[in-house]
Amino acid sequence: VGSCDGYESHIYKAHIGLQFLMGVHRRARWFGLVGDDTYVHRAFLLAHLSGVEDAPACAGHELFLTEDKVRLGFAPAWLGLRYPSGGAGVFCNAAAMALLEPHLERSCVE
Repeated sequence: VGSCDGYESHIYKAHIGLQFLMGVHRRARWFGLVGDDTYVHRAFLLAHLSGVEDAPACAGHELFLTEDKVRLGFAPAWLGLRYPSGGAGVFCNAAAMALLEPHLERSCVE
């Protein structure tokens, strides 16, 4: 996927960052990824997430690749793909992170 410091490097860095956080904060109930220019209203977020059960759950913004976006130049192979967008904020509880962790990249591969 290109250079470890290239345009797509955020993919590796998010995976490596999540692994780091999971290792350091083993007792955390929630993990989140947000863009560096995203404002998080902490009290509202904590109130919303506190009501979620312990079953695997994620909350946040989801992008969905439509045919219109393919015409704009996005890869057609991604048509129909749904994925969480970290820029707007994605939060997953510990149960969801435990399911995700085995699938995270371990390092940046040139």
